[in-house]
Amino acid sequence: MPSESYRIALRREHLDLVKGAMVDVNRFGTGRIAFANTEYVAAGKTGTAQVVGIRQNERYDARRIAERHRDHSLFIAFAPVNDPKIAVALIVENGGFGAQAAAPIARKLIDYHLLGKLPKDFDDESLPRLADDPDLRDVPESVDPEPVPAAEERP
Repeated sequence: MPSESYRIALRREHLDLVKGAMVDVNRFGTGRIAFANTEYVAAGKTGTAQVVGIRQNERYDARRIAERHRDHSLFIAFAPVNDPKIAVALIVENGGFGAQAAAPIARKLIDYHLLGKLPKDFDDESLPRLADDPDLRDVPESVDPEPVPAAEERP
């Protein structure tokens, strides 16, 4: 079990407000479909990170955007809410909005951790395998990447 490195002084009512709002995300909000019919109460928050900027009056349509320019799907959660045993934070690159890709993955992770349930569609044969002897000949010893702006106008 990790040890506490420091404590932030917060009022209990503020923590309860945030925790209640995160529970409502999974009960009534953007996480409700992914967390429907759970055997536990989970708190969560969906999010979306924009990859490229769109003009002010332009409408976002993922079907018309190259996959590498699509929004990232974000989700954070912990459960059970009153005695947390697991916390997850997920980013699904180019996965769309948070409830679309990341929240369902979080549900599967939490179900497995708390209930020992593998997802119905789980197939361990589809998991990536590590090479016994990875080929590292083309891996540079160091890199000096160019800085990239956080968001760019779509080309």
